[in-house]
Parts: sequence; structure tokens; C-alpha cells
Amino acid sequence: MRCQRCLKGDEAHHRVHSETLDMAVCDTCADEARGLGLATEVLNAFEYASDDNELSARIRDRAR
Repeated sequence: MRCQRCLKGDEAHHRVHSETLDMAVCDTCADEARGLGLATEVLNAFEYASDDNELSARIRDRAR
């Protein structure tokens, strides 16, 4: 699934939601949403955890 906000074609790994908003977004857009105080959650955490980065390690540890 692609980012529904920036439309750059980046893969959507997060869901941003509020009372009036619910969309799948990329990492960059999710960071911006968090900065605005919007709720975010990781989509399909197990697939996303296959990437080698710090967030992936935390997701894998939490899933165990």
C-alpha cells in the first residue's frame, strides 16, 4: 500500500487517525503527524520488522 498523504510512492507503514482522519502513511508523514499530536500506529508490524533499523528491533522485541 502506498502513502495516502504525500503521494511520492513511498510504502505506507503507519496509520494516522483522529476523529475526522484515517489514512495509511509513510514514515516521513507519520513523523509529521506525531509532531502535530495525531495518533499513529504501525501497520503490519511483523512485515515492517523485517527492515534492519532501530524501530524494527523494538517491534521484534515487543512481539516476542
